[in-house]
Amino acid sequence: MTKTLKKSCASFLSLVMLLSMLLYFPSGTFEQFSIGLKADAASITPSMPQAGDGSADSPYEISTAAELYWFADKVNNENETYTNANAVLTANIVVNTNVLNSNGELNSGTFEIWTSIGSSRKQYSGAFDGQGHTISGLYVNGEKSYVGLFGYVGKNGTVSSVGIIDSYFEGSSNVGGVCGRSNGTITNCYNTGTVSGSASVGGVCGTSEGTITNCYNTGTVSGSACVGGVCGRSDNGTITNCYNISRVSGTLRYVGGVCGSGY
Repeated sequence: MTKTLKKSCASFLSLVMLLSMLLYFPSGTFEQFSIGLKADAASITPSMPQAGDGSADSPYEISTAAELYWFADKVNNENETYTNANAVLTANIVVNTNVLNSNGELNSGTFEIWTSIGSSRKQYSGAFDGQGHTISGLYVNGEKSYVGLFGYVGKNGTVSSVGIIDSYFEGSSNVGGVCGRSNGTITNCYNTGTVSGSASVGGVCGTSEGTITNCYNTGTVSGSACVGGVCGRSDNGTITNCYNISRVSGTLRYVGGVCGSGY
């Protein structure tokens, strides 16, 4: 009886001492020992912009990631009212943080997946003006075509004055930081993210049949064929006053600092 009581008292005192030690150390002391634990990216629930109706006189005013996801969903899944909708950014938008390391390589962790705006079936034909703001943390990783902030910009579509930073785009063909494929106009845009794919891969635009003006890339670009720092493939398009200052690599043919292939 006495031995059992002594053991119980000893166990109780040990527990008290352990709790006292934990309370003594400041919050965060033991975080360095949390090896291999990664927090999942917070889920983004699409939310309609508080201002604007998508018209030329009153474009949607997008200021959050939730509003950007709402806009993408409407363009991709609703009628042509939304494929022709106009929008402006009123703030810098962050979708994920620390997507890339200092070498432009993908960090480990779980990231919110981005679905590019527009597709071959739903080509974006409105006017999207970033107003000098940036979008950071876009993440696409899969065997998809038409990958970028925009997947497919139609003949009458315009994308202007937006910067894509700390983002990762990996797809099949028509992959770009700003746009996967454009038959319209891209002006005053830039990309610092990492872009990779198979064919028609560009830092700003994968394939262009329109115009690209005053754009630049500083992110790593890699692919197989038709790989360029600004544009992977230009089909009867024009590229004016654009530059690339980052590494561009291709395993097959048609690889260029600014444009991989032009017709």
